[in-house]
Amino acid sequence: MPNLIFPDLNFVLIAGRVVADPELRATPNGRYVSRFRFAYSRRYKLANGELKEDRLFIDVVAWDKQADYVKQYLKKGRAIIIEGQLRYEEWESRVDGVKRSRIYILLRRATLLDRLPSEQGIEEGVPLESDYEATAEHIPNVSDSAEDIEPTVGNKWDSIPEDDVPF
Repeated sequence: MPNLIFPDLNFVLIAGRVVADPELRATPNGRYVSRFRFAYSRRYKLANGELKEDRLFIDVVAWDKQADYVKQYLKKGRAIIIEGQLRYEEWESRVDGVKRSRIYILLRRATLLDRLPSEQGIEEGVPLESDYEATAEHIPNVSDSAEDIEPTVGNKWDSIPEDDVPF
């Protein structure tokens, strides 16, 4: 398997809830950016019958029209489907000089799952007008030397017997 070729695919599709009201800012170049936290919950039953729930919290970043849509329609607690790409950024803290990093979702579309009667007829998310991709220079506090995460070889789930999977 030394000649494995991985497709250059980075696509995220996830459903969950908005954790806090999104913030909207304008960059010095006049572009709008919105950031918000998103929570995904997974419920499953253990072998002993005990119910368990895991939560994943992840940051989401939206630009331009998507940022405006996010600020207008997404509020704390709203159920949504997010389509986007995983991104990685590194920066050095201005306070203590420590290197920090995070993974976030670059939003391409958000679809409301719990529409209010007053929201009937609004467009389902706002698709990108072009193939524009946000890069490190468009995001505040991002190092120009940030590199993409290398894909790992193999699948850790392949070696687990089906009877050992807790759901």
